[in-house]
Amino acid sequence: MTDEGDDVYRSRLRAFKPEFRTALRYALSGYEDARIEETDDRHGLILHPSPPPVPERLIARSA
Repeated sequence: MTDEGDDVYRSRLRAFKPEFRTALRYALSGYEDARIEETDDRHGLILHPSPPPVPERLIARSA
């Protein structure tokens, strides 16, 4: 990657992080059972399998 390309990447990454964190906080406010862990170096997230945010709905079929 060129120096200019590197600068563009870093610029976009800096813009992405705050927007992502805002969206993540919003999503977690409605999905409290989501299993998300911050990495030890605080530079990443680990998304673990989580139960669905809406329970499965059983629908009976009529004959």
